[in-house]
Amino acid sequence: FNFLFNNIVNNLKKNLAEAFYKAAKYILGIEKELEQHEKADIFDKYDCHNFCPDYLCLVKPEFINKVTDRLIEFAESFPFEEFDPDLQNVNENNETALQGMINAAQNSPYITVLIRLLERNKSYDECLNIFMRNTEKFDQEYIFNWIEEKLKALSKDEDQTKYQLLYNQILNILEKLANLSIDAVRLLITKHFRLEKKTNIIKKLGSSKQTQLDYIERLLKQYVKASKYTFTETENIDEDEFTDLLNLHIQLLIDLDHKEKILNWLKKPLPYAFDLILETLVQNEIIDAAVFVYEKLGNNEVGLGFLLKYMQEIFNKLGQEKCEDESTVNIFSENFNRCLDIVRNSFDQIEVFEEGNATGTAKTSQVMIQAESENLWFQILSKMIYWLDEIKKDEYETYSNIFKENFAEHFHILFEEMAKYTRIVKMMD
Repeated sequence: FNFLFNNIVNNLKKNLAEAFYKAAKYILGIEKELEQHEKADIFDKYDCHNFCPDYLCLVKPEFINKVTDRLIEFAESFPFEEFDPDLQNVNENNETALQGMINAAQNSPYITVLIRLLERNKSYDECLNIFMRNTEKFDQEYIFNWIEEKLKALSKDEDQTKYQLLYNQILNILEKLANLSIDAVRLLITKHFRLEKKTNIIKKLGSSKQTQLDYIERLLKQYVKASKYTFTETENIDEDEFTDLLNLHIQLLIDLDHKEKILNWLKKPLPYAFDLILETLVQNEIIDAAVFVYEKLGNNEVGLGFLLKYMQEIFNKLGQEKCEDESTVNIFSENFNRCLDIVRNSFDQIEVFEEGNATGTAKTSQVMIQAESENLWFQILSKMIYWLDEIKKDEYETYSNIFKENFAEHFHILFEEMAKYTRIVKMMD
């Protein structure tokens, strides 16, 4: 025992590989086999290979685990106070045999062994630190399974000190964990961090706005798939916090220059607070999304005016030089068609109003709404006449023939549409 313990504590401090090799010979009872066979045969039998010319590297987990378990079992029960002064020094320094092996393993290449030793010492926070320092050496799934296993086990302990320590540590390294797998982090949060506010979780994800966006969008996709009740229960999130989350989502899309995605998200069955995000959309000139929100809020006139203002900028650009680039012309055309959609939709709202109301007061309101909708057509017409006048005054013919042809077609379409909804035909006659 004295010889073995010296190997564990003293030799281990000199070289972990050599100490484990010697301890393995005795503990696993392979000393005779080592004497009777070539070293290469033993390497094959115990799935080992040369770490360096003089030492044995234990590679396979089963072999490592056997050796480690037996060494720890021995170290925990060994009566070291009965032996030589070197062992007494270990005691006087308040260092157990297990701690001695841990200290030696920290300066060795045996990361797996070190983690197992730390686990036996219940130093789970140190284990996690090792995982995060050596992420390239461990499979992502293995790391997250380890975290899941330890949180689940520690949550059942009467003394919650270790659990709370690991819990807080995971919160503080969420950003690093998210860099490994944002999906695994979302599941981890759902299972073990439900009581944490989602806004706090997002802050813990760190300075990476892309990571924050990825996490939020995975939550929102989950909301779209599930019912509102199921989602709020599963994720433990109240209405106000969810509203803050949705507002942050829009801001992150803007900050990360994903403005083209905003409209698609606004069209999803998500409870965006349109009145709260409208100002942000207008300030950042996200035209399609802002116009969509104006419509949702029933403010078609302001939405149409906002869109016509944007079209004026495009018109000015087309007039600065003879722009033969069809993309700019197409943008003007797309927004012209969007203007028509706004007015058509406003008339659709009148039809819905008619179906649901039949009182005298309702009739009066219907007439007012219809008059407002007709005014939208004339708002477009007025702008088109102004642009037509500008084109006619263009002495240098800076507006391209492509644009002029498209513009004439737009005028024709406008009159056709107005004839369906207004008295424009009679007025023109």
